[in-house]
Amino acid sequence: MPQHEHWGRVYEGFTEDRDITTAAAIASIQGHQGASLADRYTVAATAKHYIGDGATTIYHAIKAVGSDVEYAEDGCYAAMAADKAVVVVGEAPYAESLGDTDELGLSDEHKRLISGCKDLGKKVIVLLISGRVLAVAEELAESDAFIAAWLPGSEGAGVADFLFSIGGFKPKGKSPYSWPASLTDFPLAQYAEHALFQFGYGLEDY
Repeated sequence: MPQHEHWGRVYEGFTEDRDITTAAAIASIQGHQGASLADRYTVAATAKHYIGDGATTIYHAIKAVGSDVEYAEDGCYAAMAADKAVVVVGEAPYAESLGDTDELGLSDEHKRLISGCKDLGKKVIVLLISGRVLAVAEELAESDAFIAAWLPGSEGAGVADFLFSIGGFKPKGKSPYSWPASLTDFPLAQYAEHALFQFGYGLEDY
């Protein structure tokens, strides 16, 4: 079992050689997970983190805080009682090189989830789950609040801390890069003036 003094925990590994570990890990994930998690014969490669470490999904984290929470897989609908909708969108699951793509935006299905709730007059809070910046300027304009949650993994409770300001939590920080406004901006220079959010954008206090 490879160990490192900076690791908070140790899992099974292949070797302490970085290159061999990278190649073996990619082959292992592709073997278990396949090309699509929608395939009935694939297995989620990281399910062990939810089972072994104790985990919270975003839905269960919100449900633990909110008194009346509904999960609507197909999005908002006319008879929905809620006046606010937390719409979770993002990239399709992938690992390592399986995520290589030029389509760095939301799918049409996820775009419809946002616009569908907005068209029904809901307050729309969008949660973006992704491992990289995406072109989301149009979706941002449709949202009442927009959170880039990156890849929270098994720590959905951390997202709820953000949403509900649990314990008085007030996120702050400055962006370490520029966020592109459209697909034509990729790649984007660090100090690009036409960026959707420029380098250093953010809050230090409220």
